[in-house]
Amino acid sequence: MKEYVNNAEVETKASRETIMRLVSEAEKEQRNNSRYSVEMDGLRVVRQAASVEFSLATCCFIACSDSSSSTIHQMSIQLDKMSHPH
Repeated sequence: MKEYVNNAEVETKASRETIMRLVSEAEKEQRNNSRYSVEMDGLRVVRQAASVEFSLATCCFIACSDSSSSTIHQMSIQLDKMSHPH
């Protein structure tokens, strides 16, 4: 009987340790996922800014080539739409 109780205690301790290890690993994964999510959001902002800068440079080049006021106005409208997507 004593051996049975000792074995049960060892198994219980091992199970408890396994559960604590799994909980710790799950918490670590959650932290990593949160960090990756923040990094992805930052990369999206950088990509959007780069896209707007590229569009602005393209519009400036085209505007210099064709300096009619209607062309410049149309490009300004397009840039505004790109800077504030819906």
